[in-house]
Parts: sequence; structure tokens; C-alpha cells
Amino acid sequence: MDQCNTNESESNVYGTLVIEQPNVKELLSLGKVEVVFTKKDGTTRVMNCSLSKEFVPEQLEMALDEGKKIVNPDVQAVYDIEAEGWRSFRWDNVQTVNGIEFCH
Repeated sequence: MDQCNTNESESNVYGTLVIEQPNVKELLSLGKVEVVFTKKDGTTRVMNCSLSKEFVPEQLEMALDEGKKIVNPDVQAVYDIEAEGWRSFRWDNVQTVNGIEFCH
């Protein structure tokens, strides 16, 4: 697991910005997010996704609300805006979010 430098003064000195999982979840709930991650086959994927009502079709949103599926904390389900369907990624494979390095 990577160690993240969340000390704001050090981030400013070195010019390094990082984003963490709770912040990504909040961004996903607010709008469109670009997530770059490594797929199981080793290729890099760029996905524009969201959990916002603005992007998730109403019928899919209702299905999400009704579901009682067991949640895996290592995986994030999102709505892929370009593919118009549900996709997921593993948190430990995320590289960047909106161009900012992801902190594992």
C-alpha cells in the first residue's frame, strides 16, 4: 500500500497533490469524474463516470436504491457515462482522479 503525503505544507513545497478515496466518492456523487486505473489484464483504462443523479438514468438509479447487494469495500461501482452502463474498478488499481494522483 502506498503511503500518502497529506501534510498540506509539504504538498505545497513539493508541488504534489494527492486525492483520497473519501474525496473521490464525494466527487462521484456530485458529477462527472475521470478515473484512470489499471484493468485486470494490465491495460490502462480512462473512464468518465459518476454516481450523480445528473448522469445516472432514472430507472438505473431506482434499481440501485432497491438493491440490497453486499458491498465490497475494495471495489467501486460507477456509471460509465460514455458506455452508458455500470462498471467498476478496484481502488488499489486507481492511478489518477481528474488528473490528480490517487492515494491508496
